[in-house]
Amino acid sequence: ALGAPTAQGTNPECGAGPMDNVDFGGGLTLFFQDAKFVGWSIDGRDGSPYKTSAGIGIGSTLQQLRDRGDVAVQETSLGNEFTAGELSGLATANTPEGKITDLWAGTTCAFR
Repeated sequence: ALGAPTAQGTNPECGAGPMDNVDFGGGLTLFFQDAKFVGWSIDGRDGSPYKTSAGIGIGSTLQQLRDRGDVAVQETSLGNEFTAGELSGLATANTPEGKITDLWAGTTCAFR
């Protein structure tokens, strides 16, 4: 359904342990541990078309995300990092107009 992967690899240094990743067009990366799907991430590469069931995607604002529930934002070494339930990501600013640049859920490999 997603077409052929654009890249794949293994990162032995993830905090959760070694992880395999498979990249697809639109900035989608799927993460696997011990051959089991454990998480995903999307970024703005290729004008990512992916959205959550609530319509949140790359380019949505923090206000649009807040309209759907509680959102916590903190400044980390990655930038303006947010959590909203099981969803996490990065935004351009910790303001209502801050745009989402990255989204992820589950177990991923992010270095802080």
